[in-house]
This record gives sequence, structure tokens and C-alpha cells, in this order.
Amino acid sequence: MYLPGELTAAVARAQLRALPATTARGQRNAARLTARLAALPGVDPPATPPGRTHVFHKYRVRLDPARAGVRLAPMTLRDRVLEALRAEGVEAVLWQRVPLPSHPVFGCDGPYPNAAAALEGSLIIGSQSYPLFAQPLEVVDAWATGFEQVWRRLRS
Repeated sequence: MYLPGELTAAVARAQLRALPATTARGQRNAARLTARLAALPGVDPPATPPGRTHVFHKYRVRLDPARAGVRLAPMTLRDRVLEALRAEGVEAVLWQRVPLPSHPVFGCDGPYPNAAAALEGSLIIGSQSYPLFAQPLEVVDAWATGFEQVWRRLRS
């Protein structure tokens, strides 16, 4: 049970006024990044179903080794791409490394093969420190260029 103090609640309430602009900026940045990453074989940027919206708090990119034309296990591909992206200056991280029900607080041990596969073959562009919604378009473009360079080198 988390009960914020009065000061925390006041700050949160004041920040709500900026929520529409923050959401719009995140959607703009995600659309820009998606347009570039979707053109790369084996890269699946997040998709928003018709009639829905997305705030892109986390921008999870899935990597498909078979469609990319590389003979690597999904986790190996993810780890190599993550390391190369960081070397290019792209803010990329792993987040939620195990399926949520597997966390001790939930006490569920069962296998969750689909969730595990999704986590093993994906990474996040942006981070808590440098979220996608807070970036100027120049940074988003630089991240996309870095990703394209990494992907091109990987496939050559």
C-alpha cells in the first residue's frame, strides 16, 4: 500500500496539466522512430491497434533473428544489439526481464513461454532517465540512425 505525502500529491496534480502535451510528444517521437525501424527486416516496433492510443511509456522493440537473416538465438541477438546500440549512443535498456507473474510477490511459478519469449527477444529504446517522450526530434533521429547502423552491420 503506497500512500503519497501531501507534497508528492501536489506535485503530481500540478504535472497533470502537462499530460496531454507529454502524451502528444511521446506519440510523435514514437511515430518517427517506428517509421524508421519498421523498415528494417526482423525489427518489430510497437504497434497501436486501430481505434486505440498508446502513451509509449516504454518503447519495446522485438527482434526476430529468422526475419533478420541471422543465425542467432533471440536472447543472443538481443544482447548483441543492445551492446552495439549503446556503443552508438542509443539509449537502450532491458526492462522486465522475467514474466510478471514469476516475480516472488505473486507466487506463481508456472512457465509463461510466450511472455518469456517476448522478453528474451526484445529491448527498450529510451529509459527511466531518458524517456522517449522527453526527447527532442534530433535525439529520436539520432537513435534511429544508430539503430539502422547497428542493424546494417549485424546483417552484413
